[in-house]
Amino acid sequence: MLDPRLRLERRLERIAARERHVRAFVCHDADAARRMAEASGTRLAAGRALSALDGAVLGVKDVFETADSPTTCGSPILAGFEARRDAAAVAALRRAGAVVLGKTVTTEFAVGAAGPTRNPVALERSPGGSSSGSAAAVADGMVDMALGTQTQSSTLRPASYCGIVGFKPSFGAAPMGGAHPLAPSMDTMGLLAPDVTTAWTLLRVLCGEAWPEPLEAVRPVRVALLKTAGWAHADPGVLDAFARAVRAIEAAGVAVVDGMVGGREAHDAAALAALETELADADTVSEDILAYEMEWPFRAYDEAHPGMLGHRVKALVDLGRAIDPDHHRANLVRRERMRARLTALGGNVDAVLTLASPTPAPLGSEAEGPPPGARSFCVPATLMGAPALSLPVLSLPVPSVGEAPPAALPVGLQVIAPPGRDRHLAAVGRWLERHLSPAS
Repeated sequence: MLDPRLRLERRLERIAARERHVRAFVCHDADAARRMAEASGTRLAAGRALSALDGAVLGVKDVFETADSPTTCGSPILAGFEARRDAAAVAALRRAGAVVLGKTVTTEFAVGAAGPTRNPVALERSPGGSSSGSAAAVADGMVDMALGTQTQSSTLRPASYCGIVGFKPSFGAAPMGGAHPLAPSMDTMGLLAPDVTTAWTLLRVLCGEAWPEPLEAVRPVRVALLKTAGWAHADPGVLDAFARAVRAIEAAGVAVVDGMVGGREAHDAAALAALETELADADTVSEDILAYEMEWPFRAYDEAHPGMLGHRVKALVDLGRAIDPDHHRANLVRRERMRARLTALGGNVDAVLTLASPTPAPLGSEAEGPPPGARSFCVPATLMGAPALSLPVLSLPVPSVGEAPPAALPVGLQVIAPPGRDRHLAAVGRWLERHLSPAS
């Protein structure tokens, strides 16, 4: 294992070379990180590692409170705010020996205007939001792993755009205390990492190592292909890449329940169709629940700081004011039906496959928000509280921009399981990652 101090110095060298271009960090403290790395090295040399993450370099999305740095949530309203305490997840990872390097850029309150971060794969393109800085820092080798959050698409979409693994655990699986609230019944931990094993280890350590080890790769017996509203916005080249991946999975002997790519497997087709029908307006249900649950503290922010909320955040606050409680209760009933449909399907398939984004990373900064349909693929799993992975196993060739040469941009394959099946999802994800890797 690489000495923690040497590992940290390599990350700091990368930051020195690239941060002025990528702009992944709000702040970082190299001296404090060096002290943590030195202590970790001493423990490892003595055979007293605190966890499998002792000495790993961690970035923390700037919606999690940290005792040693401000927590601003990408908003001028919280400029300079210091909680002087660690969020539960940060505290747990410090106790596990992780080297907390700094705070990473988020969009405004994890839902609004984009920050300055660029996509390290192609600097002229968006890193996605809202866990922009966390995804970019991992993708560019500035940290070993990073914390994000997801209320709609905030971990899986950046992972898709930046070509790394994004892991959204089941709702409630990981502690969210000390993270700024957005929609409390949907706010979920997000993990950004270079591979499934690292993402799983991060979740396992974060949750007190409650799950057994080791995590073996598991070839699925049957998967279902989920068609939702996002498919109307998918790039034809991305659909082709998805179809090729499905063919490769099927060639490995995995049965496919499929309403999109040829109908080769009839089992559970009715359960899949029922889930797709239930999810037809998932975007609207998610948006309404989000707006309604933002009542506190965002209405107070709006009243105390008029004109300081960005366009999308203000629009959600106004939408929440207009939603009748009966309408909200009806949305909660709809959500429970969606979860029940996924559970029914998941009883007979090992995983549900779809895309993590309809396109590769778009050009520009997404200053006014992502393009139409960009969140749609990730909303269903979050709305249902289901664990989901974005695997960087798809790509789309794109033409050159200016003097830049043509490139192949990453797109994530999303893998979903019913709520509570996080370990099984990670095991299937490991197999898919290996089987669909360009090097495999």
